[in-house]
Amino acid sequence: MPHLTLEYSANLPDSIEWPAVLGAVHRALVALDLFQVEDLKSRAVRHGQVLVGDGSMTTAFAHLTVNILSGRAPDVRTAISHRCLEALQEQLAPVGARIRLDITVEVREMDRQSYAKLVLNPTG
Repeated sequence: MPHLTLEYSANLPDSIEWPAVLGAVHRALVALDLFQVEDLKSRAVRHGQVLVGDGSMTTAFAHLTVNILSGRAPDVRTAISHRCLEALQEQLAPVGARIRLDITVEVREMDRQSYAKLVLNPTG
């Protein structure tokens, strides 16, 4: 935990190294001393059928959803959001210099009571 989903519009350049972007977000979250790196699970999802603003292809988006277990204080959730946004801004700034890029982050709480996890580990 947490689970991160980075959704982005298909008009972003193919040259973006999404594993590197996600890695920067992982490092930002670990720096908060709230999570262990091995517990972070991220994926990037490209959306081809999108409409941003007036529909011109000069506006793109990247939206990160951070799912965490319930019970964190509002200031902690805010810190998570801001650190993720900073990491994304740093990674995607070169793209934002060429086209308008809206970067957003949302922190969602997952119900702690109903969350289930199983770790299978071949080394014991």
